[in-house]
Amino acid sequence: MRIRTVIQCLACVAAAGLGCSTVHAQNINLFAMGSGSSIFGTGNIVSPTLTTFSRYQAGEGFTLGTELSFAKFLGLEPSYYMGRSNLELFGLNESHDIRQERGSADLMVHAPRPIWRLRPYGAIGPEYDHFVPMGAGMPPDAFAGYPGLALHTSNKFGFNYGIGTNLRITTRLALALDVRDHRFGSPTYGLPSYAYPGGHSADNLVYSLGIEYRLRKLNW
Repeated sequence: MRIRTVIQCLACVAAAGLGCSTVHAQNINLFAMGSGSSIFGTGNIVSPTLTTFSRYQAGEGFTLGTELSFAKFLGLEPSYYMGRSNLELFGLNESHDIRQERGSADLMVHAPRPIWRLRPYGAIGPEYDHFVPMGAGMPPDAFAGYPGLALHTSNKFGFNYGIGTNLRITTRLALALDVRDHRFGSPTYGLPSYAYPGGHSADNLVYSLGIEYRLRKLNW
């Protein structure tokens, strides 16, 4: 199931690239990045005996995508991210493994001119996040002290913004260093309001390092 999801997302990214190339994109680059992320989102789980603090312990992931350049300093970047995190419940000694998938389409604004081999950029755009409880998290015998209460997949719309820079290696290859803040409503995994009131905003800071390949030679 996971492999099929990745293939479908890559196909969508490729289709977007091919479709947009028909409107004479000045350049198309493909990239792959390894990502790490900070803790994101907090909330309260209300159990029958106590209210316990919860958080997400975010982990590693990867990002695949393409950028379609339509001007010397403007571009559109569709991308796909997959990573892992843990939903931790303090006071109940519970931890649930969560898989996170994200699709986004960002507007890219590059510096008009490079600084040595570096070319900084900014990014902003909408995203769609998909959270899937894994292993014992779907369903547990008793979530937060409620017997038979199960976690379910959760979906959220949000947006992201950030900065980064490209480091030119050759006329077609460049390294990319990227930091983005992802904002969306905290997922509640289908839990009833008496167990998880929700309504908390999630803040997921993701930092990535990867490589880009340009279909046309770099002109900077």
